[in-house]
Order: sequence, then structure tokens, then C-alpha cells
Amino acid sequence: LKKMKKDKDFIEIYGLNAIRPALKNDLRKHEKLIITRKNKDSLDKKLLERLNVIVELPMREINKLYGSEHTHQGIVLKTSRLTQPSLDEILFNADQNKEIIVMLDHVNDPNNIGSIMRSCSLFSCKSLIVTKDNSPDITPAIAKAASGALEIVNYIKVTNLSRAIEKFKRNNFWVIGLDNNKR
Repeated sequence: LKKMKKDKDFIEIYGLNAIRPALKNDLRKHEKLIITRKNKDSLDKKLLERLNVIVELPMREINKLYGSEHTHQGIVLKTSRLTQPSLDEILFNADQNKEIIVMLDHVNDPNNIGSIMRSCSLFSCKSLIVTKDNSPDITPAIAKAASGALEIVNYIKVTNLSRAIEKFKRNNFWVIGLDNNKR
């Protein structure tokens, strides 16, 4: 069994807390699940029935494939990337009085982004907006740190955060922010 090839339409997700919600998400197409027997026994049988390819391997074999490269916990899912809405779609569909949208500038650590996504889901924030140049694409590290929040929080990349903020203001959204330069 060879390590899965990189594919721009698919992402590898590691860890039970990230994979369980991904398996339940009907918007994803799952290509392959690599799993230990112990993890397979802990997953809902109905979720497993939806998968075309399940490769059950001992932990040592999964370690050979993924080793110290990722903290896989004995489970790896190759699944489709989620289609993210555009900024205009967010503006059109958001409830101006109730919607919480978080915008980040220069946050590029995948673990921090995943943790922020978890916080967003806790506070019913549906979208996280970041800059294209200073933020990573969705990675296995983000998915694992998000622990399922990736399935419910949009991750939108914009070219210019200032223009995005102005667009929200023009559409009568309240914009509250912190400016670290003004103390």
C-alpha cells in the first residue's frame, strides 16, 4: 500500500475527532479510509457503510505510511475538499443583526487557525475570513486542530482584508475590531 498521492480536490484528515464529523458530512465525497481495527470498532457502522474503500491496517503499518509526519491516531481519511462560499455569498446570506463573522490578519499557524475555528463553532460563528497571502490553505493540521469545526465553519480567503471590512460596512454590518497599533 503506497502513501496517498496529493490531489488538489481531496484532503487527508487525521484523528477521530476530525474524521467523525467529516464522515457525517453529506457534502463530502470520501475516497479512502485507512484505519486500525480498534478505531474501526469505535466508529458507527452506518458511517462505515457509506465508504467505498476501507483499508484496515495495524498501527505499525499506518506509522510506516504516515510516521512522525502527522499525528494520525491510527485513522486517516482521504476526502473531498469542501467548497467554500465567496465573500459576496456570505454577505447575501448572512443575517445582519445576528451573524458573527471573524476576520483574521497574519494568522498563519495551522494549529491556531484550527483552534480559532473550534471557538467559532462554539459561539455559532459561521465564517472565518483570512487573507490569501498570509494564511494557509486547509491542511490536515487545520482539520485536526479544528476537531470537526471545519465541517460547520466557512474558511474564506480574501485578497484584501480592509476591502472586505469596508464591504461589510457598506452592507450595514456592524464591524468591531481590535487595532493593535492604537494603544
